[in-house]
Formats: sequence, C-alpha cells, structure tokens
Amino acid sequence: MNLRMGGGIRFLAPLMSAAALVATIHILTGCGASGTTSTPPPSNPTITVTCPAAGCSVATEGTLQFSATATGNLGTAFTWYVNGTQGGDGTDGTISTSGLYTAPFYPPTGGSETVKAVGSDGTTSGSVTITVTQGPTPTFLAFTNDGCSACTTYIERIFVFDVAHPDVQYQLSPNDTPSQDLYSTISPDKRTVAYIKQGTTEWLMTVPVEGGTPTVVKNWTDTHFMPNGLDWNPAGTGFVIAYMDTTLGVCGLATMPLDGSSFTPIAITDISCPANSTINSPPVSPRYLSDGRIIYTVSQETVILSADGQTRTSIGNGWEVSPSPDGTKIVTDYKEQLAVANIDGTNPQTIASGIYPAWCDGGNGNTIVFENPADYHFYLVSAGSGQSPQQLTTVTSYFPYCR
Repeated sequence: MNLRMGGGIRFLAPLMSAAALVATIHILTGCGASGTTSTPPPSNPTITVTCPAAGCSVATEGTLQFSATATGNLGTAFTWYVNGTQGGDGTDGTISTSGLYTAPFYPPTGGSETVKAVGSDGTTSGSVTITVTQGPTPTFLAFTNDGCSACTTYIERIFVFDVAHPDVQYQLSPNDTPSQDLYSTISPDKRTVAYIKQGTTEWLMTVPVEGGTPTVVKNWTDTHFMPNGLDWNPAGTGFVIAYMDTTLGVCGLATMPLDGSSFTPIAITDISCPANSTINSPPVSPRYLSDGRIIYTVSQETVILSADGQTRTSIGNGWEVSPSPDGTKIVTDYKEQLAVANIDGTNPQTIASGIYPAWCDGGNGNTIVFENPADYHFYLVSAGSGQSPQQLTTVTSYFPYCR
C-alpha cells in the first residue's frame, strides 16, 4: 500500500508496524526519543578582558587584577600577555597566570600597555588598554645572585629590585657561560646598571634597569687584568674602576668614559700588586662622592682620594665602604662588623654584624642593606644603632649596590 505524508514523502510499507512507523517519522523530523530539537552550531568563540572596578589605570610598581570570560567552550584557563610578550617583562610590566599585572619601574613610552588573554585554542583572544602613571621613584638595589642555595656550579647573574618591593626581582644579565657577573652599580639617573662580566676575559657591561640586551663598554682581552669594582661618576658619563694587573705588577684606580674609548690610571693609587695577591691587596669598592672625591678600601684601610686625584687620605679600617647619599657619613665593614662614621672616619658606631654594606637613598636616607655571612641573604638596618636588622631577601646574594 502507498502511504503519503503531508510533505509529499511516500513510503512503501506494506508490513510496517505502527511503532516502526512512529520511529521513522521521528528520525525524519529531527526529533529524538525525548522529543527535543537538535542544538544549532555554536557561534564564533569570543574572549572579553575586564579591568578591575577601580579602572584601567595604575601607578608604576602597582598591580591590577584582570579577569577574562570566554564563550564557545573555551573554558576558564587563559594565557596572559603584555604588549605581545607572554608573562610580560621588566620594561612593560609582568602578568601572572591568574591575570595579576604588576607595573614596571617607569611608565612605558606613550604611557599605555595592552593586556591580552588568549584562550585554550591558542588563537581566540581579548584585550584591553591600560594607562601606567609615574608613582614614587624606586630605590633600586642591584646585586649578584648565584641562582640557588646549594649549587655545585655557580651561575652568578645580576638582578635588581626596588627596596620597597623585594619580592619583585628582575634578572638583568643573561645566562651565558662561562661567566660570573659581579660589582653591579646604578647610574645617577637610576636608568642603567653597569657590571663586570668575568669569564675567559673581562668585560664592562651596561644594561637598562628594566632589562634588555646588555651593551659591551669594554673588553679586556689580556687575561692578567682583573677589575675589582667600579662606580658611575656623578655626571653619569663614565666610571671609576678598581683593578689589578699581575703582569705589570700594579693595582690601582682608573677612569673610563661611558663609550669605553680610554682607560686612564690615577697614578697616585698605583701600589705594589705581586702575583697571587689577595683581595685585600688591590683597591676595592670605589665609590664617588657628589663632589667628585672617591672613597675606597685597600689593604684593610679606608681611603679618600681628592677630586683632582692628587691627595690620598686614610680615614680608618675597612674591607668595604659605602657613603651616605648626602656624602656626610660612611658605613664600613671590618672583621664582619658594620660601623657608621663621619665622612672623615671620626665617631664610628657599630650597628650590626655583616659584610658588604650598601647605603640607600630611600626614605630618610638612613637605610643600609648588607649581606649576612651566615646565610648569604640581604638584611636591612637603620643607620642609627639599637635596631634589629630585618631580612630583605631569601636567595643567595652578594655585592649589593643601592641608589
């Protein structure tokens, strides 16, 4: 028998039961056993990035917690970018896997950043533009970190952080080997870090405080030459470098312009420097005062060199020395004891046990960071006596320089 449906569909079903007929109709009309209709294909997936309630603006070193929502079965896991860099960087700021953005030390060029979230498909994304304004000027601490607490092979690199935010640290020197990066020093404008790279030969390098590719200022290819510290001059146009030359048999201080075009020893600082001399024999830790004088230590003695390089004055004992920002006081370490004294060495006062002191200019200018030889961590103490030091870092660290 012929069976006609309303749409003109004809079945030849001479032996079809009623139940089979109903099932066939369901299949042809797109209905399931429950009678529900099929789901239409999903629309194109989207991601929306939302600024926090406070808005899309943040001061330098501040934080913003971003959120993202997705459609199209992308889930809730996102990969975060700042200006096209996954996780961000020191120049544009960093962002965590949960969308917490930390602004950089200084506002970026143009003052704005793009924060982007990418979905699980690796393609779909959403973004938002934020504004970064200048907050308080950082008090930078540059230092050497060996990267671990129990290494058999040291990988010593330069790091930097703001003393007010020691948990946010940036690595400035790359992980190339063989290399030990030491004696970091910060420019007067707080934008550049210089350091000594020791490997098969010696290099003087500079790198922006936010990070980037280091620049070679000078490469000493003679293997008998060794720098033992440096500092920027007050104008930020060059350096004073402590050095030893075991072939020539001299140690001393020398000046060098920022382009590395010359190396000029300061004759009055040359001293006998026999082969295999110890670190206490050559000058170390040269530091400029704002008036152009240079303070350093040599043979466990703290010395001030006049601005014209003609007069050398001993002001007491010391292994390392750091002047206060106003140039009126110094802090020295001698036999693992930190002492604050007047700039001429008078009225020394012991403030803590430690080594490698660095006088900071943050706050009231009375903050000193130093290394604890018991755990190789940095601690912070007031220049006034009677206060207990506070732990600043939890990584193995050396040679702090604060500005």
